[in-house]
Amino acid sequence: MRVTELARVYSILLRVGIYGSLTKMDDSGRTTWVNEELEDAIGKIYLYGTARQVDLTQEYVQSWANTNGADGTELLNVIREHIRESLGLPPVDGTPAYLRVQITRKSAGDG
Repeated sequence: MRVTELARVYSILLRVGIYGSLTKMDDSGRTTWVNEELEDAIGKIYLYGTARQVDLTQEYVQSWANTNGADGTELLNVIREHIRESLGLPPVDGTPAYLRVQITRKSAGDG
């Protein structure tokens, strides 16, 4: 259960990092993703995380509070490696390159 919960946390932190924001807008400009998921993820780290993960989470939270932004790369890497180790997988050297694909759809009137 711990690995499953931390995998969900990883996914949420990754998404926040990709968007660089606590919100995401749909094609119409409406907010479709809000910070509640990140707030829940922080709580799960405090519940299921290692001491190192908790310390990095504290830094991450303080950065959001102080600067309205945060670099979660180290936290993400530590969680990823913890999950991989728990699953018996070898470590991944360095930080993987993540991809953000943004699709621009034509509106009905653009023909």
